[in-house]
Amino acid sequence: METSNSDVMSKAIFVYSIGRAWLVWVACIVALDLAAVYTLVVTPREPSHPAFLILISLLLLTTVWRSAAPRVRRAAFYESYAKLTGRGIQIEFDYPRIKSVSIKKSILLGFRIEILLADQTKPYVFIRNPKNAALGVNLYSWLVQKTAKASL
Repeated sequence: METSNSDVMSKAIFVYSIGRAWLVWVACIVALDLAAVYTLVVTPREPSHPAFLILISLLLLTTVWRSAAPRVRRAAFYESYAKLTGRGIQIEFDYPRIKSVSIKKSILLGFRIEILLADQTKPYVFIRNPKNAALGVNLYSWLVQKTAKASL
């Protein structure tokens, strides 16, 4: 019996995709740029307002550009293993292979998660910390529990 990609993803406990995060940031940048142009047209004698909006827009653009750096584009976390795909990676691993899980606060992007596998030197970076509403837990907390159980 063949299962479709949507069937497999629906059984995942957590699903991560970088595309949704990018969409939100691009929408914010477009809105700020439109507001800057509107302000420039309506009040051309006060150029400080549009300049400020354009400055914020450029700051957001650099944030989006930096968020493009992580190699992980999509991930699915199941009960006993995880699947990561992205730029130059397609990996499936069990949770005992995880050496460390860390969370870092980013100025504009919120929290980012880094997963380091035992046989690798560079961590896999996730620019969001997805939540599972049914379980009432986020990915980082769930992974910490999983790696603690695996080390026992």
